[in-house]
Amino acid sequence: MNRTRVHPNEPCTERRWKSRWYPGDPRRIGVARDDLVQDLSRLPGVGEETEDALRLCLSEMFTGALTRASWAGRGVVVFRSLSLRDRGPSQRVLRLSVGERESVDVARVPPVWGSVEQAEGTGLTLIAHFASRWGSRRIGTEEEWAYLMWVEFDLDDH
Repeated sequence: MNRTRVHPNEPCTERRWKSRWYPGDPRRIGVARDDLVQDLSRLPGVGEETEDALRLCLSEMFTGALTRASWAGRGVVVFRSLSLRDRGPSQRVLRLSVGERESVDVARVPPVWGSVEQAEGTGLTLIAHFASRWGSRRIGTEEEWAYLMWVEFDLDDH
């Protein structure tokens, strides 16, 4: 699906892949990585190095979601989205987003060792190293606890 957004100075065409949802379970990280590789196979011009970096970032973001849920004593579902923005003939930006949403329909994430700060600190260092840009934000309300993290990769000309 292509969307065209018009900005006063720069038109932008955006392609989005179908979002994927996973129960908050560490065994689902491998499934999420496999799904990402499958989605990336439909996108020409993503090199092996970028694909490896995206898989690593996905793993770290998924693990961060589970760690936050574990420390909060919550069950979560984890979602992943992928989009590609074309800004002109030679500027492409691939965005991977991972978020979690509290769910009473899934088991609470079991306790993890260490602290959230230790776990996320290491993961964020890796993400900052590989991604062109990254960020995070809380989404929803206190009653609907949710968190989103994203990474962007600048892709070479296609």
